[in-house]
Amino acid sequence: MSERQVLALLANNRGAYEQYAAYLEDEDFSSIGRTVYSFLRDYYERDPDCTSVDVSDIKHYLDTATVKGSSEANGLLEWDGVSLPNVEEAVRRQQLQARGYKLAEILLTNDVEHATLPIALEEYYSIYTNTYIHSSSRDTDDDILDLLASLERDNLIKIYPHSLNEHLDGGVTKGTTITIFARPEMGKSLMSINATAGWLRDGHKVLYVGNEDPKAKMITRILGRIAGWTKHEVLAKPKDALAIAKEKGFDNLDFRALTPGTMTELDQLVRTTEPDIVVLDQIFNFEVKGAEIGSIQAIRQLAPKARTIGKSRDVVMWQVTQAGDSGEGKIELCMGDIEGTNTAHQAQQDIIIGVGGNEQMKRSGHRTLTFPKNKESGDHEPLPVRFEDAINKVHSI
Repeated sequence: MSERQVLALLANNRGAYEQYAAYLEDEDFSSIGRTVYSFLRDYYERDPDCTSVDVSDIKHYLDTATVKGSSEANGLLEWDGVSLPNVEEAVRRQQLQARGYKLAEILLTNDVEHATLPIALEEYYSIYTNTYIHSSSRDTDDDILDLLASLERDNLIKIYPHSLNEHLDGGVTKGTTITIFARPEMGKSLMSINATAGWLRDGHKVLYVGNEDPKAKMITRILGRIAGWTKHEVLAKPKDALAIAKEKGFDNLDFRALTPGTMTELDQLVRTTEPDIVVLDQIFNFEVKGAEIGSIQAIRQLAPKARTIGKSRDVVMWQVTQAGDSGEGKIELCMGDIEGTNTAHQAQQDIIIGVGGNEQMKRSGHRTLTFPKNKESGDHEPLPVRFEDAINKVHSI
């Protein structure tokens, strides 16, 4: 299988790119092939909604950027006659075989205690369970009507508090990807707990994946928010708190503590638990093979993988992460305040919500929500809210 065929697949099919990009190495391409592959990666990161890359855009880039060896690219970019489904299957088999050999080598040397075994298993399983499916038929009239019905206000998933939901034009559909970010101790988890309580009360199934705070602490906070009790009240009467919470939808919650977890583990959880909403607290803590946790290399892989899980499993993805030093004491956070990334993560989101405030606001429980990205309503005006920290509640103002 030639690199011409592989590049044709990646350029013509974003789904295939997101499935296989993490498993392709620079050594898989020639010098000019690496340049084309790098262009494809940057192109997709800039526009999360594009489904393919036009070959004319690649040729224009190579011509105007005076890339060394660009004259050799003509044959590389001749993609007529390439059978994309067959190339995708060939790529999958090739990568599966390579990871299988690596896994077998570890097992044959009895090196099962080595740290590379979990990584090898992760890689093999991720490719083996590739679920990208080519659409083989057009939508019927009933399909179109069902899609339109999903956008009706009564069918949207509400995002609490109520003022935030109105800011988002009444809620979101499944498949929406949301990031909420803030400086430490400014209320990222509190916002997530408050929203979760609302979802549970509305009858939605929530998979809350925590890899930041201890599970006992988070469950106590969630119980307190649903019951309207403080931590001390919950701990003083735990059975009563649980009984109240169960009456208000607590059984719809599936809390999983990962340490810190991988995207494959997450996909398995989503597939088996079938939630409506997935909370990732926190997204940048997830592991990525060959990349340091929180590095730009990891972020570049986590963002599209999380988005793909949300789209393919038809769930709302609520992702929590940090604001960088630039957001310290800042009332209105902007897109560039997300720690560790200016574009890679942001480009993959449908909605980005910043939680900002200065010390005086923090003491009084006030925060300002900002919307650097809002595909639901396009409303980017700041929104003031008030936190009731003792019971993890967010009040509209």
